[in-house]
Amino acid sequence: MDKNRAEQNFRRFKEFHEENPHVWMLFERYTFELINSGHSHYSSRTVIDRIRWHIDIDTNGGQFKISNSHSVYYSRLFHIKYPIHADFFSTRKLTTVNKPSLSGDGVIPIHEAENESGLNRQLLDLLGLSPHSTGSLFDNPVNQPVYRAKDHGDD
Repeated sequence: MDKNRAEQNFRRFKEFHEENPHVWMLFERYTFELINSGHSHYSSRTVIDRIRWHIDIDTNGGQFKISNSHSVYYSRLFHIKYPIHADFFSTRKLTTVNKPSLSGDGVIPIHEAENESGLNRQLLDLLGLSPHSTGSLFDNPVNQPVYRAKDHGDD
């Protein structure tokens, strides 16, 4: 069983993200539309709502559900992938770490997700990226992470 609701939410997000890669592509697209139109900050929840609208109305996507709790992970994914925009979405410490998990679903182990650096490592993994150095994710002169694509070769 998940240790807490944060771990449970992150597990659910990972499952959703892997099954619905088009949502991440739309999240990136709509966020860059906001940035390119001059916005310096915005709500990730509003971006998620736009994705819902697009899938439900523009594409007649039928029954499609995106949990509101996924917006915190999509905003962090965006910050990790595009560190130059690390302040575009406001993020707070996950308060669900102190809440018990909800009963009623299966268990997939999630390691280190109860703290921000552990969460960031797992989000990097979802993007297929790894920290450039072996130090902290955020150890560099301008306090901006540097990432490189992971080598997925067979050598």
